[in-house]
Amino acid sequence: MSHVVWNSFTKDTFDKNWNDFITKYGLGGNKWLLEPYEDRHIWIPVYLDYHFWVGMRSTQRSESMHAFFNKFITRNNFLSQFVKQYDNCRASKEQREREFDAADFYTVISCTTKLAI
Repeated sequence: MSHVVWNSFTKDTFDKNWNDFITKYGLGGNKWLLEPYEDRHIWIPVYLDYHFWVGMRSTQRSESMHAFFNKFITRNNFLSQFVKQYDNCRASKEQREREFDAADFYTVISCTTKLAI
């Protein structure tokens, strides 16, 4: 799986490698792998190259992603553990975003101009 994620330098190559992996290990009907594949645009490096990263270098992006995922996933995880931890990782991120949204909802930004609007 690591080879599929990190050694796919185009989207087409990733899709081919993913399908080859699924076929090789007979995982075609595995629902656990369907969701991460559908979300590939948010966790597969080749899909992230087209996003605006506010001047972050690719090493900074990968270090940031590694730091986030390392809280949930280790190199010794089995595939089933990876899928479960991936779900936990997504749930944690979504919860954090909900908390930030709630905090923003109750935040009042004072107007810095004296002009009447």
